[in-house]
Amino acid sequence: MDNTSSNDTMMVELESVLLEEGIPFDHDGNRIRDPVQQVRDLVTALRQSGQRRNELQQFIAQGVAVGRWNHLPQGEQIKPLQLLRDCETRWSSTFLMLDRVLLLYPAISDFLAHPSRADLTKHLLSAHQLAVLTDIYRIFEVPHQVQQLVSAEKTPTLSYVLPAYELLVDAWKSLRQALPPLKHYLDLGIAKIEEYINKSRKSRVYALAMEYMAYLT
Repeated sequence: MDNTSSNDTMMVELESVLLEEGIPFDHDGNRIRDPVQQVRDLVTALRQSGQRRNELQQFIAQGVAVGRWNHLPQGEQIKPLQLLRDCETRWSSTFLMLDRVLLLYPAISDFLAHPSRADLTKHLLSAHQLAVLTDIYRIFEVPHQVQQLVSAEKTPTLSYVLPAYELLVDAWKSLRQALPPLKHYLDLGIAKIEEYINKSRKSRVYALAMEYMAYLT
C-alpha cells in the first residue's frame, strides 16, 4: 500500500469497522507501506532545500573525518556522498537511490536524531524496513548489472542482449530460493523477461544479428 492520504483515511475507517466487530486492528500498526516509496519520501525530505542538503553533506563529511562510523558491521564504510532521487526516465535510478540510502543510512539516522529535526523522524526506517529494502536492492541489482554489461558495448545488438537477459533470468531464479517472501514479484519479472526473449528469438532480426556477429568474429 502506498502512502497517500486517501489510504490513511481508509485505514482509519477500516480500523473502526473491525473494532466494532471485535477484531483487533490498528490503522498504523497493521498497515504495510510501500518500502520504496518510504525511501523516496525520506530522500525528498532530506533534499527539500539547499540548506538541508548542505547540512546533511557537512554532517556526513565531519563524521567521516572523525571516524564516527568506522565500526559498522560487515566492514561497511560511509563516504561523503549525496542522496539521489529516482525518476521514470533514467535506467537503474531506483536501484541507485536505494544503494545510496542504504550506504548512508547510519549517518542519516544520526542526522535525524538531533532535536532540531524532530519533524523529520517520521521518515526513519525500522530494522525490518531496512531488511526488506536490502532484499529489494538485491533484486534490482541484477538488472542494473545486466544494463551496465549491455551499455558497455559500443554497438549493443540482440546477440549481446538476449544472452544477458538469460543471465538475468537465471540470477532471479536463484534469488527465489534466497528471498521466499519476494518470490511472487520475482516470478512476475521472470515471466515478463522470458516473454520478451521468446518473442525476440522468433524474429528474423535476431537471426540476422547472430549471423552478423559471427561474420565479425
